[in-house]
Amino acid sequence: MNGWKMKQTNQQPQKQWQPEPGKYEAEWKKTWFGIIESRRFQIAQTHGNEAAKRYRPHSWERKYFMSWGKLPHAVIGQRASSKSIEWVVPPCEVCDVDTAKEIVMVIDEHHARFWAEMNDAYKSNVEQWQQRINKQIKRVEATEQYKADKEDRERRVKYSEDAIKNFRNLKADDKAQHQAGQQGQQTAPDGAKAADSTETDTNTTAE
Repeated sequence: MNGWKMKQTNQQPQKQWQPEPGKYEAEWKKTWFGIIESRRFQIAQTHGNEAAKRYRPHSWERKYFMSWGKLPHAVIGQRASSKSIEWVVPPCEVCDVDTAKEIVMVIDEHHARFWAEMNDAYKSNVEQWQQRINKQIKRVEATEQYKADKEDRERRVKYSEDAIKNFRNLKADDKAQHQAGQQGQQTAPDGAKAADSTETDTNTTAE
């Protein structure tokens, strides 16, 4: 790769808003620094300080952020899950989304390689972190407040599961009725033709 350059486009959304890197450069640099420090803090929690020091963001991500004041992942938006139609973070309507998508692919590959290397190099740190989390969970579960709220939580979970089950049943019923209706529409003309050709009484049931 010879490097990324922002695409020039004549699409109408681009005419509505253009970033001003020169005007906001100082603020964007400060924000970028905060983002990277936050990532390193999270890495240090799970993989240790040495792993955090080894983290380097991809240069294209920084360049995009310093051009637009937004992370490319935020520009393309984020859904609740891969199959969800709901947006956790809606896509930017006035940004260069096509370029952001290309950069996101490169960034994701960059991070995937980093995590694979860190998971292998600092496996013991991750295991220790998981043990600490499990201990914290057990301490919380041992509190009187947690025990007091347990029945209410279980009732809410049961209510949610029943609601989902009922919703699925309704969808299944609707689908069955729709299919039955389509089949009825398809067979009605054939039945009418048979009645016309034989001149029989269609209200009479054959024995």
